[in-house]
Amino acid sequence: MGELIRRYWIPALLSSEIPAADGTPVRVRLLGEDLVAFRDTSGRVGLLEERCPHRRASLALGINAAGGLRCLYHGWKFAVDGSCLEIPTEPPGARKTAPPCAVAYSTHEAGGMVWAYMGPKELKPPFPDFEWLHMAEGHSVPFKIMADCNYAQLTEGTIDSAHAGVLHREQPWDAPAKWDHERDLAPNIEFELTPYGLRYAGVRKHRDGGTHIRVTQVILPFTTLIPPPGAGPYKNRRMANAFVPRDDESTWHIQWFFDTSQAINVEHRIEEGGYWMDEHFRKNLNLDNWYGQSHPDEDFAETFAVWLRPSGSWRRDYAGWPALKKLEYVESFVAGIAG
Repeated sequence: MGELIRRYWIPALLSSEIPAADGTPVRVRLLGEDLVAFRDTSGRVGLLEERCPHRRASLALGINAAGGLRCLYHGWKFAVDGSCLEIPTEPPGARKTAPPCAVAYSTHEAGGMVWAYMGPKELKPPFPDFEWLHMAEGHSVPFKIMADCNYAQLTEGTIDSAHAGVLHREQPWDAPAKWDHERDLAPNIEFELTPYGLRYAGVRKHRDGGTHIRVTQVILPFTTLIPPPGAGPYKNRRMANAFVPRDDESTWHIQWFFDTSQAINVEHRIEEGGYWMDEHFRKNLNLDNWYGQSHPDEDFAETFAVWLRPSGSWRRDYAGWPALKKLEYVESFVAGIAG
């Protein structure tokens, strides 16, 4: 599967992770490889194998300046294309052959992300022209989350219409359902194969006796498009998911929220999705602390909230015990234990 994904442009990291020219390099793990990203003096983005080809020191500890990334061990300096620019520890003319290049991958910036192509150069495809990659400022916003499960589990979850009325239910289990997908928990699934992958529909009974149809686009190998809610203050807001393997056991979940009618309310989305994360983009609620679910008592909740959310505040979920709104933070956890 990794060889297939390498034939496509892959969202690798947020542009905001390397905001300034000659700034600090950033480590990136992608498709089981350890890489380093940096923005050179002219603003170009390089994505190199993390280990220097000379003595395998980490280039993430190097100096990014004057048009290249310099290794901290012997000072070898590399351009964004991986070519070796300088070897200060060798006298001029001493080397009879060209110095080795660092492994480098092509990059492209769009939609607030740095994308990478990691396949054979002669097979590099055109860059995708997705709607959400060239919208007005603030109308398309990317989020990045590290999920503790593999690519197949996350991708399967996003094309599973049946779970929506259970995992994302907004009412207690024994209370009247609020939405159609909470009323009809066993939708009929219809799908159509397309040149880009497939599209499928979850067909449910509507409250007025009609039919509720929710269509999701699946753009292989890792992208899905979720339809807008159609009601409320964010009725036109859409979501695009990209599930990129970090390695065999974890996945980068990239989400774009985009809306042609209004700018994305970032703070609302952070609250809505439980996007309180550490510096590695791993959610504060995670497998290591069992997502806070083993401690439903109020005292623990108040203590837990201090580091869980920057504000230190807490709210009660619909079920009457401390949890995060809509249980969206449990999505990758459920996928993980299911596997």
